[in-house]
Amino acid sequence: MATGDTDREEGVDFAEINQVLEGLSFPVTNDELVERYGDREFGRTNVGPITIADLFEPMGEDTFGSIDEVREMALSQMPGESVGRLRYSDRGVSNDTREGTGLSESESF
Repeated sequence: MATGDTDREEGVDFAEINQVLEGLSFPVTNDELVERYGDREFGRTNVGPITIADLFEPMGEDTFGSIDEVREMALSQMPGESVGRLRYSDRGVSNDTREGTGLSESESF
């Protein structure tokens, strides 16, 4: 990434791919996307990059009506190792309360 800008979601960096997506005329088919930009790569946080072709070629026929639809499909097709450790959070333990009562779920009378 030459600009240093990031656009990360679920361990996937869309910064470079956004340039491709913003240049597309929608609707665009899966085949058109792979044929024109199949060698372009999505950066990933936990593993090496993956190409548009690697993600979209196995899908078969599909048509996308917007950038958001392409991004959503890319995330849904992304291999699990792209996301990182499953069920991991660095946010600490939640103190869930019963809605409106201020009582903890584990409290009883």
